[in-house]
Amino acid sequence: MALDHRIEKKHGLLRKLREGKRLLVLAVGVLALGFLGACTDREPARGNSINGGQKNADKNQSQSKAVTDKENPKKYDKKTFTDEEIKAALSDRTKWQDAKNIGLMNASILWVEKKLGDDYQLIKENGKLTKKYTCAGIDHYIATFRHLKSGLLLNLIPGGKFNMGSNSGSSNEKPVHEVTIKPILIGRHEVRQSAWDKVGGTDTRSFKGPDLPIESTSWDDAQAWLKKAGGGLRLPSESEWEYACRGGSTTVYYWGDTMDDSYCWYKKNCWDLGKKTTQSVTSHFVTKKWNSFGLVDMSGNVYEWCQDWYIENYGRTPRDSKAFFGKGALRVYRGGGWFFNAPNYRSAVRATTMSYTRSYDAGFRVVRTLDDSD
Repeated sequence: MALDHRIEKKHGLLRKLREGKRLLVLAVGVLALGFLGACTDREPARGNSINGGQKNADKNQSQSKAVTDKENPKKYDKKTFTDEEIKAALSDRTKWQDAKNIGLMNASILWVEKKLGDDYQLIKENGKLTKKYTCAGIDHYIATFRHLKSGLLLNLIPGGKFNMGSNSGSSNEKPVHEVTIKPILIGRHEVRQSAWDKVGGTDTRSFKGPDLPIESTSWDDAQAWLKKAGGGLRLPSESEWEYACRGGSTTVYYWGDTMDDSYCWYKKNCWDLGKKTTQSVTSHFVTKKWNSFGLVDMSGNVYEWCQDWYIENYGRTPRDSKAFFGKGALRVYRGGGWFFNAPNYRSAVRATTMSYTRSYDAGFRVVRTLDDSD
């Protein structure tokens, strides 16, 4: 009996030792997990060196985050750039051709948004402030604003220099001369009938449809409507119109040197096909045939009134964004209507008629300046 008691006692001690060993292993494992978690959650001290480069890694991470924030409009801080830098960027369209300048572009757009006030709404596409437009191999990153009272969309186009006129055209297109244009907002398309009706104006239109351009409006009719619309809207000067039409191009048309039906409503694809009317400006935009400023129908569909009095050549016209003011009733309109032949749609072509004339191939496009002195 004594021997059996000693054996049982020995086995009990062995069981206790095994249980103690298992508890010890568990305790070590818990401690190890806690240590690893602490190492993961805690940032190493600034003085520590991991693989000899923690300080450099922290610096690179900070720089990487700054670049990311600069490219993200939602995180971007416009105070990074001064007003002088922003104004310089708005006056140089080449800055708006390179994606590397997206931070500066975004700062400029937000600056413009603040300047425009409550009459306009900044339109974001897929969370971005700009959209890239390409025509004739020329790119621009363009922002769009909505004029709330009329619902019209206006594209922000940066200023710059360009050669206005043509040496191969009519005498009234000469002399070719350099013009400096200030940044402006300009209608993405011609004023639609829905926008005209929303503000209210004289109804002398020949065709009816909310997405058709308003036509049969005189220069005087347009001026009265613009006054009611408010928000600083006006007609473009002739130099602003040609600058916006060309979009940086120097070719015969803003898309190239030969007519392309996909850019322009004219005799061949309207009148000759039995379309005895203007065409929808919104459906035309869906074809994606814009110029490099994201504008459609700068050539064709309807003529577009300019602010200028007509003068027989460019000998005495301004060399900047200003309109030419003269005497008499003759005004300038540009772009061509929907039933003329191809040569009438060259970017440099000028046309004129009386300020009180109403024609079913004449409408207009709006502009909003950013310079309070204009």
